[in-house]
Amino acid sequence: ASEKAFSLWGSSAIRGATLTSLVYEQSTAAWLQSELTSLLPAFGARTGGVEGFWLRELGCVEFRSKLGSEFDSSVTCARLPEDGPQRPALVLVIVEPLQTQERMDAPPYPS
Repeated sequence: ASEKAFSLWGSSAIRGATLTSLVYEQSTAAWLQSELTSLLPAFGARTGGVEGFWLRELGCVEFRSKLGSEFDSSVTCARLPEDGPQRPALVLVIVEPLQTQERMDAPPYPS
């Protein structure tokens, strides 16, 4: 996880957590889990003539910050092929907030 991720969610929320546990609503978390699971059959697929590489944009997902406020993020998945026996193939999930840090740090309800 990046420094920004630790700032948004807090280290205790990230360590040992799943991506879907950081989503704002349960129905959206279920949808995201379904989308990520649907990528597994394509995990080893050859796409566009380049063996092992693919990129898929999942769209906008609403997450919850460590302060409880919601924020929209763009979610993109990238498959990176294996690079020898010591580096197996992997899927990288990129969560990019669409809002400013000040808005994400705001409490969910005005005081």
